[in-house]
Amino acid sequence: MNKIENDILKVIKDKKDRISTKEIAEKIKLERHTLVKYLNVLKSKGLIECQTLGRTNLWHLAKSPVISIIKEETPIKEVLNAFDDGITILDKDNKVIWANDAIKSKGSHCYENYSEESCKDCPAIKTFKTGKKHRTINTYTKNGKKVSYELTTSPIKDQEQKTIAVMEISRKLRGK
Repeated sequence: MNKIENDILKVIKDKKDRISTKEIAEKIKLERHTLVKYLNVLKSKGLIECQTLGRTNLWHLAKSPVISIIKEETPIKEVLNAFDDGITILDKDNKVIWANDAIKSKGSHCYENYSEESCKDCPAIKTFKTGKKHRTINTYTKNGKKVSYELTTSPIKDQEQKTIAVMEISRKLRGK
């Protein structure tokens, strides 16, 4: 990251609230059109987010680069959608924030993709508690058949390294 990008991030962080493009330009003494290019680069890296009110863009630090990037139409979504394994991003209530195309039913809770009740050995809950990666194999009954999935979860952390979301990868096990 270069000096201008660091200066922009410092100004946004110091504001502790949303700040307009104009205010940032005044504080770092940079021409507005040039600044917008840097802001868009920082946004594409998932470091900042923008809210538009009328004709004004208001900038703030992103809680998590991963979640920011997933919210936008970015090439990373195409990559994640190409996987046959299910990939979901979950909040602390195990509600789905985002799911790739392999997850057919985008229910409000992650377990609704497999069963009517929550997992007996939920790795997402463990990841929220420990802030570490977890893996388990759970078997569900779906349409009268038993189906097993390997579930792997990994924490998504904010700027203070607190786990704010979990990425879960579900792989259907063959012959189980």
